Amino acid sequence: MKMKKCAAAVILALIMLSACSEETPASQKAGGEYESNHDSENDSDQLYYDHESNVDLVIFRCQDKLFIRKEGETDWQMLISAKTGGISLDDFDFEEANADLTLTSGGVAGYYKSPEIDSVHDHRAISFDEAVDRGLIVDHEPDRDFDGPRLYRAGDHIFCVVCAGYKEYCVYDGGQYIGTYETREEAEEAISSASAVDTAAGTADDTRDGDASDPETEGGMAKQELKYCLDHMGPSIEITPELQLRYNQFLSNFAEQPDFSYTGYRAADLAGFAIQWKDIHESGTLQQAEGRPFFVISHSEINRIIGKLLNTNIEEPDFSDCGTDNRFGGFVEGDQYFQSLGTGETYSANRFAVVCDMHECDNGYLREYVCFFKVYSLDTEIYGNEGISEKQYSLTAEEAEKDPALHCSGEGKALVWLYGPYGADTDCRLSYYETDGE
Repeated sequence: MKMKKCAAAVILALIMLSACSEETPASQKAGGEYESNHDSENDSDQLYYDHESNVDLVIFRCQDKLFIRKEGETDWQMLISAKTGGISLDDFDFEEANADLTLTSGGVAGYYKSPEIDSVHDHRAISFDEAVDRGLIVDHEPDRDFDGPRLYRAGDHIFCVVCAGYKEYCVYDGGQYIGTYETREEAEEAISSASAVDTAAGTADDTRDGDASDPETEGGMAKQELKYCLDHMGPSIEITPELQLRYNQFLSNFAEQPDFSYTGYRAADLAGFAIQWKDIHESGTLQQAEGRPFFVISHSEINRIIGKLLNTNIEEPDFSDCGTDNRFGGFVEGDQYFQSLGTGETYSANRFAVVCDMHECDNGYLREYVCFFKVYSLDTEIYGNEGISEKQYSLTAEEAEKDPALHCSGEGKALVWLYGPYGADTDCRLSYYETDGE
């Protein structure tokens, strides 16, 4: 009889335990929700969720990573999903928003209140300058690790380093992407290189504009730089297949526009180059002015394009003056630039560059290559059917010269310099370009 009572007690205890297991767990009583994502006995990958509503925050995108910074906090947190509540962000965009969040803890990834955006109630875009002025991005501390963006100051110039993950430090000059580096030290070295370039460029800005009506003075500093490099360049370097492809493609960004030259800063020419480059490479995103025979591009979009190819930008009042003496017939309204693009010229971009000779020039503050190249166009029938592909961009000088499907329309020289630490040719920028052909 006693054994039966013990058995009944055990059964009763089991029933009570079973009932307890159906009660709300402590985490849910505290305002969160609990969920297990598997049925095995090992609970190491169980996830716990909390929710926060109407949170004022700033969302920031770096490459394919998203970060938030809650109001009143200084640290940034990486979002664990790409959900943005319907907000569209490009690289290095900032958006101020009020949002609902889910905070995830636990799991094999070891989450601890890692945020995810559920919905956004309202939002507005903010610029990098506004983010800096409002203290939304703080200065880096030499001995402290961080996630998200931090500021690095070089005199009056501001760089931004974003820790976007393990061995992933993204460097921006203002809002212009420089490169991604495996260590913080490499990122800081890239900033040092870029700072030297910006210092030199600042000196150049005072002299390279010159008198636009006087070809002897326009671009004086750029021509001095070319002369220096021609006088101090080393012997020809071996153009490996990788270098051939890389520099053919880079210089083709400019060769495909037959009237392009870059012997000095002229805002109207840069605006015209940017809208034509977008028409060739990103035509699907180029908008036509409503009811007018012009295409339109924003001031910020112009700066994005010329920033990544020439490491320069157009500031006020230069942008407002882009319609003055504009050889493309372009004009400015507000923060937008308008220009006709001759949409009937089907084969206007049938041009590409082939580098024939390269020399390195060490001018003391950056790595620079003197590139001698020829400009070719492809047989129109082949171009119409296939376009220009990596096959053409990979051609050596000898191969291009022997190809019966190609027509040489001229030759030229360019100065191309490199961002990033020595030994890591991360990005090309143009500092001089001219041709003597068609």
